[in-house]
Amino acid sequence: MSNSSNFFSELTDYQTNQSEQRLYANSQDVASDSQNWLRFLPMILRGVGATAIIVSLYTFLMRGWDSSGDTTRYFFLLGHTLALASIGLLSAKLIKETKGARLLLILALFSVPINFAVLGGFVFSGVGALIKTDIPAYVTWSVDSLQVALTITALSSLLMIGVALLGYKVLTRRLYRQSALFFIMSNSMLLVPFRMPELISGLSLLMTVSLFIFHRVVLTRDLTAKTIEGKIAFSLQFLPIIILFGRSFWLYSFDLILLSSATLVGFLLIRQLLQFIDEGAFIRKIFELTSLLLTFICGISLGAEAIISFRLNDALIIPLVTLLMAGLTYEISTRGAQRTAIYRVLAVAILVLGMFLNVLIDFSLLAAVLCLVCGAIMMVLSFVSQQKSIFIGSTILIVAGLYFMMTRLMSVFEFNYWFGLAAIGVTAIVGGSYLEARADDIKNRFKRLKMQFSEWQV
Repeated sequence: MSNSSNFFSELTDYQTNQSEQRLYANSQDVASDSQNWLRFLPMILRGVGATAIIVSLYTFLMRGWDSSGDTTRYFFLLGHTLALASIGLLSAKLIKETKGARLLLILALFSVPINFAVLGGFVFSGVGALIKTDIPAYVTWSVDSLQVALTITALSSLLMIGVALLGYKVLTRRLYRQSALFFIMSNSMLLVPFRMPELISGLSLLMTVSLFIFHRVVLTRDLTAKTIEGKIAFSLQFLPIIILFGRSFWLYSFDLILLSSATLVGFLLIRQLLQFIDEGAFIRKIFELTSLLLTFICGISLGAEAIISFRLNDALIIPLVTLLMAGLTYEISTRGAQRTAIYRVLAVAILVLGMFLNVLIDFSLLAAVLCLVCGAIMMVLSFVSQQKSIFIGSTILIVAGLYFMMTRLMSVFEFNYWFGLAAIGVTAIVGGSYLEARADDIKNRFKRLKMQFSEWQV
């Protein structure tokens, strides 16, 4: 038992002490190190080896060979995954070097979703759904019956659970049980023998949100997630979701709800990735602009799907799309401090223009009420967050909502001229009396509000 504990300790000590190793390396003579080609050769060889293994997996899946059946081909893939994990352990034990061993375990984890994708093809063919589809033969995986598919899936899943536990024990240490559990849960989506876009979208979004909650808890409690190996290990948990969307778009039907959910998942993945990128980095700007592009694609595709499939009231479609796009854009503004004001103002502009457009296109009482309600909610949020842009946007929407509502009511109901003049007269007299009685109080209140407003953020 002690030997096993010491063995895993050797594999994980590199992760714990890597910052100290960097500090020590930086204190050495840089000139002499740069001239020592042996310092770079192992890293180059590991990179070439990892690339060769990934290309071999692609070649196996996309090209394969025709001389053996699908079951035999899959067992070679399974053996490939088990060999990567086994060789990683043996190399750490025999060579006494952990970097290559950890890389092999990462590659073993990388191949686990590919195994589950093939097993999902077996289950899909076992339920008889394969004959109803027209997909390329070189990506078709089939077995004779559902019983055979379930047997192979059950046995292979047990082995994949072992690989996941082993890999995450080395990469995430104390969190390996929870990390491996979420990894297997994410991979299990690939076994679902259904290809409906609504089901795929729902499962993917549910798994993505679950992983985000898990990662949020992990990042606040354990420093393992902030190491390079931890980042890779937790990123691999999203790989089955990417494969699920890629399989659906490539082999099955292109659907608007699938597109909207895929862009939303991509938006969330970029958000997770930006946590590990310096705010001043140029690549961060690229990712933020990509998030903005995904926001517009998600909103437009969801709006088109609402028109085609859901048949919502015309006055509701544009506000829902606008709220989604404005909300996602506002979320981008919370990711850093450099471009916060730009994205916040853009989010408010999207919401205000969307509500205006909705009232102009669908000149109904419901559209005016939605504009007014949205403005009132924004007004409350502006005081909670103390942000000027939200306050200004809310004021515009409230005034516009009241104007369009009164205009709509006046067009529906025919008031006599005497009634309108009397209402205006009474309102003017009461308003004037109130201003005269509370003039000092109103003036002081506006001064306090002006001082508070000057301290708000943009």
